[in-house]
Amino acid sequence: MGVKDTQNNTNGSFCPTKHVKIPQKEMKQKEKKIKDWLKELKHPIKNKAITNLNTNIKNLEVESLSSALLIAFNWKTSVEGFDYWDEIYENLVKSGV
Repeated sequence: MGVKDTQNNTNGSFCPTKHVKIPQKEMKQKEKKIKDWLKELKHPIKNKAITNLNTNIKNLEVESLSSALLIAFNWKTSVEGFDYWDEIYENLVKSGV
């Protein structure tokens, strides 16, 4: 499940509910633009993701926050690095967002 790289960060310190606003209704939502999905993340992750966002695809519509984060930008070339974003992504998937 999820994105794999040569390094695997599994320290278990991430709590997804601290970093994303989970909708009160149902988890599944209609497709939204990547830039709109990223706005659902909490600070400071939200600011980091939006700063890294590839402007060529910001208006692409996807069905979930995890999908938006997965394709929003190149994790490896971001300041935060692959492991940082992979941990967030994996926990978003586990929590159904």
